[in-house]
Amino acid sequence: MFLKISGLYLSPLSAYRNSERRAHYGPSEIIHIEDSDKDKLILAKYDKWISSTTIYRNLFFFWRSGPIDIAPDVDPSHGITYTWTAYDGDFMIFGIVNDKDIVKVQLVLENGEAFSQSDFYDEDMFILKSKTYEGAMALKGYDKDNNIIFEKPL
Repeated sequence: MFLKISGLYLSPLSAYRNSERRAHYGPSEIIHIEDSDKDKLILAKYDKWISSTTIYRNLFFFWRSGPIDIAPDVDPSHGITYTWTAYDGDFMIFGIVNDKDIVKVQLVLENGEAFSQSDFYDEDMFILKSKTYEGAMALKGYDKDNNIIFEKPL
């Protein structure tokens, strides 16, 4: 009872599933999990949405979920459906590539730094992260010939 009231869980998956219930979302299909020493980032799909949730290690072996970030409805008429989030100085953008001609996505910062991904999760989902969210300029999508075919300022 203490664990349930405190929001602590024995596994990252049970913390994640509880966060979905609280958000009236899911159950989703987990597409990708990024592990670090202190947390797990879960990228998932449900119905016409995609989501990202960070699950944090708490009190040595318990887990607690952070907020669930849900992107807008996936719209196949848009080249990329995405959303972004910033937490504790870190910036993350995640999304789904709707245009099959896009083979690489790139986050470009004002200072010229760029973060890109071409190996998508489940063939169409991506996560781009930066240690700063100041100066995030644009999200770009490239075709196989390295031509920009999608660009949105952030």
